[in-house]
Amino acid sequence: MWICIDTCLLVYVIPRFHTFWNIRHNLGWSAIHVASVNGQQEILKILLENGADPDLTDEFVNIYQTAREKNLQSLDVMVAREEEFNSNLNLRANFRGCTALHYAALADDYESIRILLGMCNRFDCLLVSLSFSTLQRFGSWLTYIL
Repeated sequence: MWICIDTCLLVYVIPRFHTFWNIRHNLGWSAIHVASVNGQQEILKILLENGADPDLTDEFVNIYQTAREKNLQSLDVMVAREEEFNSNLNLRANFRGCTALHYAALADDYESIRILLGMCNRFDCLLVSLSFSTLQRFGSWLTYIL
């Protein structure tokens, strides 16, 4: 079964192959990041239930650094990021190391945050996943949902 996530990143559902869920786009993000940043809670649940790693980090830095690292034109990277990932994020911000929880927080998607926190075995996975600066920016409403 193929699932189209808002930006048409296609995911083939193969529950017995857990590593498949963590395959990355050539620019660094994975399906769980796309589902989180675009508020696709049902897709997020399917990914998590079938073995996607909620702690998988994004390897995308920003359009300029990623273009240099991948030997691509920055315009091509920008178009891919906006069309295949999300067009609402700052193009110059550094996203390397962001997890699905980071993206759900950036998208103000409380339901995705609840889903991701529900997959944590311990509360400290939240603290490991979120950087200090993210906690400072989003800490007020994180307290609300916990």
